[in-house]
Amino acid sequence: MISYYFEDTDFIFRNKTLTNKWLKLVAESEIRRIGDISIIFCSDNYILDVNQKYLQNSKSSSLTGRLVYTEPLFEKLYLEASYQYSWSRSKNIKDAFDSGTNEFGDGYIIYNPIGEIANALYSNSILNENVNQRAGITFSWQTDKLTAQLGASANPTHTYNETNGKTYESNVVNWSPEARIRFYFNDYTNMQLNYNGRSAQPSTSQLMPVPDNTNPRNISLGNPYLQPYFNHNARWNFGYTNMSSFMSINGNISGGMVQNAITNAQWYDNAGVQYSIPVNGPGTGNVSGSLMLNTPLGNSNFSIMSNTSARYNESTSYIGSGTLDSGKYYDPAHPDEFNHDAFHTDFTGLIESGALVINIGTLDDKWIEGMIAAGLAASRRGTPVVLDPVGAGATSQRTEAALRIIEQCRPTIIRGNASEIMALVDAGIKSKGVDSSASSDDALESAKRLAAATGAVVVISGETDYITDGVEKQPNIKTS
Repeated sequence: MISYYFEDTDFIFRNKTLTNKWLKLVAESEIRRIGDISIIFCSDNYILDVNQKYLQNSKSSSLTGRLVYTEPLFEKLYLEASYQYSWSRSKNIKDAFDSGTNEFGDGYIIYNPIGEIANALYSNSILNENVNQRAGITFSWQTDKLTAQLGASANPTHTYNETNGKTYESNVVNWSPEARIRFYFNDYTNMQLNYNGRSAQPSTSQLMPVPDNTNPRNISLGNPYLQPYFNHNARWNFGYTNMSSFMSINGNISGGMVQNAITNAQWYDNAGVQYSIPVNGPGTGNVSGSLMLNTPLGNSNFSIMSNTSARYNESTSYIGSGTLDSGKYYDPAHPDEFNHDAFHTDFTGLIESGALVINIGTLDDKWIEGMIAAGLAASRRGTPVVLDPVGAGATSQRTEAALRIIEQCRPTIIRGNASEIMALVDAGIKSKGVDSSASSDDALESAKRLAAATGAVVVISGETDYITDGVEKQPNIKTS
């Protein structure tokens, strides 16, 4: 992603599209691809304000050991017990200093170490200590044609983190079930099915309520409200090999799902700084499959091989539709501390979402597809969907987008002003966007028709609000 920022300057850069194409061509010519690039147009004073140097020091150490014991219980039944212990410790220190003077030389900013000043805001000290133990039991059944395993393990984990004087410590026990079956039909053909699951805790960097401002344009926040998540993974394999004809077939289907998955929510403040915070979101999932066929061409020395594969992946992330008032969550006396309690009070949906609101105020093709994907995902989870068809009737794009969302997502509630509701029923009606040119009474009949056709509850906002399910109405809810 290529982002452009303007700081302390009135300069307008009008060639973003051509510049983006040129940068991508340069990357492709070097057999590379574009990652995240930030281009900042700013004044000399702005550059001087961030004239800094960094001193970084990292140390880490670890220790791991594992014991395994196997005992035959019966003729074909075996018991395996295992224990693993691992310890790790890492210390990362970053000291930031501001230049002793602000000056340029030959068009470049100069860092002057004489009189340099330590900058506590952009400095940090992070200590991580982890103790992981894993104790498991697995039962195995073995015959000439069948091998089956079933087991589970417990994983006690002790975590200690100290970031800029703030400490976090936890003791949790995760667990991991597993199963495996392998069956030999004959000398040529076999099948195998594997499953493993694992509960997991958020990492300390995700939980620690201390902003990471290593990149001042992209600040990451920890989230102490995060909940554990659970991974499910399954894989099926089929294999056939004929040693006499040299023909082989191999196929597999695999899938994974994460319950209560951790994803990212992102906002930009008024200065264009990106803030990101990990949150628990909808479950993520993936399914993939492949089929490989290799067969000789008659009695010749040639063979044909075909390999076909497919993959589907579903995940969710959140991007704020407005700007984040970042200053609201910082105490001026402690600029390195972020008020997570106040943040989560304002953004309660990041903890537990009772409904999905689709607002088509910001609209382009990418946003429309994203809105539909979010609506479909919410419907599958049984989460109510509320559609706000902002500007329906003002342009054909807005009307068509709202109708697409209604058709595909089947919203629970459709909420709009009189002109917007009427436009959804009669595409010939023109509205003025947010300010309706019609009264709520004018749109009541259209609201009933829309509710009856879609099964949604329709809300008309105006001087008098109306709520209808297509049969009954609830009027006289005065707006302020």
